[in-house]
Amino acid sequence: MLVVHRLTAQPDPGVLHDPSGQALRRLGLTTTDTALLLVRPDGHVGFRTAELADPGLPAYLARWL
Repeated sequence: MLVVHRLTAQPDPGVLHDPSGQALRRLGLTTTDTALLLVRPDGHVGFRTAELADPGLPAYLARWL
C-alpha cells in the first residue's frame, strides 16, 4: 500500500499542517519549498524530489513493488 501525505506550512484542507515549519526544516526544506518524500515503512526517506512528475520515482518504485 502506498499512502501520500502533503506536509506544508499553509493551512490547506487535507494536508499535514506544520505552522512553525519545524518539521519542514528537519527535512532540509524551507516553508516555501515543494518536495515529494517517499518514506519507507521503516521510517527512512527512500526517495526525495522537488518535481511531482520526476521520472526517477517510477524507476525507484519498480525496484520495490
